[in-house]
Amino acid sequence: MAGVRFDQNQIRPGVDRCRASATLVRVMESVEEGDILVATGYHVLTGVVEVRRAVATTLSLSRGMFFVADYKVTIVSEPIITAVALEWKRITHATFTTGILDTSGAAVGDAVYLSKTVAGKLATVGTYPTATASGAAHAAILVVGRVLRSHATEGVIMLAPSTMARGSKIVGKVTLSGGTSSTVTGFTTELNTAAVVVTVDASSALSTSPTALIDNGTLTIHHVASSDDATYIITG
Repeated sequence: MAGVRFDQNQIRPGVDRCRASATLVRVMESVEEGDILVATGYHVLTGVVEVRRAVATTLSLSRGMFFVADYKVTIVSEPIITAVALEWKRITHATFTTGILDTSGAAVGDAVYLSKTVAGKLATVGTYPTATASGAAHAAILVVGRVLRSHATEGVIMLAPSTMARGSKIVGKVTLSGGTSSTVTGFTTELNTAAVVVTVDASSALSTSPTALIDNGTLTIHHVASSDDATYIITG
């Protein structure tokens, strides 16, 4: 078979991962199979994109190009260059060391979100991300997959963060201070004066619409006195 070349269309696609070959990346920290990865840099000597585990509470780790880790990579001392980054991957209970994937709290088609507490992992399936407190750092609301099977122990999820979470919109949720202004920190100065849309999750209409501005890395929302939750969308 030496010298025989195969076209991609002649190769049978895999049943649980994307058809094209995984992307060669420089893994900067240990990752587990199914972890959500995000591009965070570029290694000049090798010309390879560097990746870390994504997490919703850090701006630099919650926007950009996303991937799914195809297998476990353990970093002992130096980063490892390997073709571990997939565009999409089907996740089942067999992926986890516990052998359990509980998706019973969700229906087929429901969104799966990136965790705010554990890097690379998913938020509890079937729950919408909670709001942060006024004055706290931004926590992104990122859809990274969809539920394919609702089951208490043998759930199935399709992760596709490269298409679901990629985009120019930064979305978060904050509990308003109770006064007439609330803040969210953790943004870069790049976003100073960026366009911001705010909606308040109130049971009745507010007397005036909230306004918002980002300056020096802080989002300030001006509103009537309220302790409701508010969702903000930033074009960035």
